Amino acid sequence: MPNPIKMKILVCLDVPHLEEAGGAEVHAYRMGKALAAKGCDIKIIVPSPGAWVLKERSIRGVRTIYLPVPIVKWPKLFWFLYSCELLVLILIHHDWPIIHLQGQKAFTSALLGKLLAHKTVTFKLLSKNYWQIFFESKKHSFISRMLLKKIDCFISPSIDLKNYVLTNGILSKKIHYIPNGVPLTIVNHNKTSRKSLHIPDDKTIVTYAGVLYPRKNIPILIEAWARAIKQTEKGFLFILGDGPQRRPIEDLIIKYNLQNHVCLRGYVSNVDEYLKESDIFILPSYVEGCSNALLEAMSNGCACIASHYPWNAEIIKHDINGLLFEPNNIPMLVDCILRLGNNPRLCQALGQKALETIKEKFSLEDTMNMYYNLFNGCKK
Repeated sequence: MPNPIKMKILVCLDVPHLEEAGGAEVHAYRMGKALAAKGCDIKIIVPSPGAWVLKERSIRGVRTIYLPVPIVKWPKLFWFLYSCELLVLILIHHDWPIIHLQGQKAFTSALLGKLLAHKTVTFKLLSKNYWQIFFESKKHSFISRMLLKKIDCFISPSIDLKNYVLTNGILSKKIHYIPNGVPLTIVNHNKTSRKSLHIPDDKTIVTYAGVLYPRKNIPILIEAWARAIKQTEKGFLFILGDGPQRRPIEDLIIKYNLQNHVCLRGYVSNVDEYLKESDIFILPSYVEGCSNALLEAMSNGCACIASHYPWNAEIIKHDINGLLFEPNNIPMLVDCILRLGNNPRLCQALGQKALETIKEKFSLEDTMNMYYNLFNGCKK
């Protein structure tokens, strides 16, 4: 009996510098590693600004192609050059039938690959905000919308986003709901681990993890924390991540005299270790996708506080497996912080429910099985 044909999938990411990767890119590598373990051939393609030679190396256990793109003054020209080189690469990989997009920059190259080389194109929808602009802006032509409908399969990690795209003319049979998944972890708080991470033993540890973009709304968190810490000094806040808002956040920490109550640790490669030692996780974003950081915190048994954004509300059910507050409502966020900080039993109970939610709905194994079955059905 002949061996089954191995699935070969090219995954296209838009991130020029992997050290700046957010949750979507981390999830792409998790997907690649999990599918490779199931016998698939996976290659992830990323642009490499300023490089002259195409390189292929293993990143996080997944073969990654660094596509050289000249550094130019105009971003649109950079992405045009990237699209041209990507199309050539797609055509060279003539026996790789599936192109999976995680971002919009490879859209044209993938569709040309579909036209010229009969590729199957799948597209993971990442941000409702982007698609609202796409569908509602006059800038996007009728032709662009028609081309979008040529995509073979859309993957939505959110029911809210799936429903929104459906109302804009995409066929329901093309849209598949697959939530993001995270590994299940064993939580074991101990003083030795806290000491190695320079985490206070006698404090309730509150953590934010993510890129410091404006939409993450960290200034709101800092102001809420300044108010909460006046009513209880039990807590200590870690901010893990870097980005364009680092300097304004540092200024706010000084403004509110929080140097002894907040640690802006910057980028760390061991976020999971911090989450294991955290009691509470806060996600204050005013715009959010299906947050991997929130799911990872829940998988580590953290009691989670998140802004009441539609995607967060699909994951967190208020007072059942976490707490929700209205975006930008500082008094509401302060109340959530104090409720958990002053009630260790509630904190522990919500953390346990959060972990159960991950096991039931967002485990990496289950979501990767969904991806495998979807890609397997896409084989030509």
